[in-house]
Amino acid sequence: MSPYRDFPDRHRSLKALTRALVEGCGGLYAAEKCVRVKHSQLANYYDMKCDQFVPVDVVADLEAVLGEPLVTADLARRAGCILLPVPSEGDGLLARHIARLADEASHVFSAYGHAIANDGKVDPSEAEKLERELADVVRVGTAALAHLRAARR
Repeated sequence: MSPYRDFPDRHRSLKALTRALVEGCGGLYAAEKCVRVKHSQLANYYDMKCDQFVPVDVVADLEAVLGEPLVTADLARRAGCILLPVPSEGDGLLARHIARLADEASHVFSAYGHAIANDGKVDPSEAEKLERELADVVRVGTAALAHLRAARR
């Protein structure tokens, strides 16, 4: 273990997320049963005084157990991406997915129209509403995409 390092906040948050991931899996001893490293090494990965970080295969195994991509979602956000769950395949007819997509898209246009109607600008509260509507479009579009991918198998 290296001497104490003053990690940038972006690295400190990775250590904090690693701790949350390990604790979410039941703690060090439970988590070590799911990965290739021992509990002492897992502790190093979230110790702020240690310069070691959790390897991606260990993150993948722990996130699979937890059922939530804590570290992966943070890394996606840092890369300017949004991480979305892919719905189970074939959960409805394609026409239903397309109709829902059109409906959600119309909500975006409506929210945008209301936002700019008075002053031609989108204020923070209007932006929040637009963001929710756009997230719905992405969610429904992802379901349609999953349906199409399942149909190709």
